[in-house]
Amino acid sequence: MAKKKTTKKATKKAASKKASTKKASTSKASASGAAAAASASGGGGGGKKTSKKKKKVSKRKARGAETGEKLVTLADSIAEQVSGQHDPGVDIPTRSLSNVEFDPKQRLIMMGNNKQRRSFFNLGQAKKFMQTTLVAAGCKELINQQKTTSIRDLFY
Repeated sequence: MAKKKTTKKATKKAASKKASTKKASTSKASASGAAAAASASGGGGGGKKTSKKKKKVSKRKARGAETGEKLVTLADSIAEQVSGQHDPGVDIPTRSLSNVEFDPKQRLIMMGNNKQRRSFFNLGQAKKFMQTTLVAAGCKELINQQKTTSIRDLFY
C-alpha cells in the first residue's frame, strides 16, 4: 500500500512540473511576441511614445524637485527649533476617518486639514518623530539619485 502512495505522489509531481513548464513557456512566448510586436511597430508611431515618455519624465522630475524642496524646508524648520532651544516637532495630517473628505471633481478620497504634532521630547512620540525624520532623509536621498522604491523597502 505504501508503494501506491509513492507512485501517486510521483505522478502528481510530474504533472505539476509539466504544468509549470507549460506556463513558463507560454509566458516566455507571449513576452517574446509582445517584444516582437513592439519592435515591429517601432517605425510607425515611435515619435508619439517618446514624447509622452519625455512629458512623464519631466513631470516626475518637477514633482521630485518640489518634494525635495519641501523636505529641505522641513529639515530647516527642525534645525531652527533645535537651535532656538525649543522642543523639535513636526505637524502631520491626522490619519483617521474623521479627517477624510471625498473630492467629487477628482473622484478621490483626500486627507483633510486636521493635524497632529509629533515632538521629539514627548516619550510617546519620540520614536515616531525619529522614524519620520529618517524616512524623510531616505526620500531626499532617493530624489537626489532620481530613483524610486516601495514604502516597505524604505522602512527596512
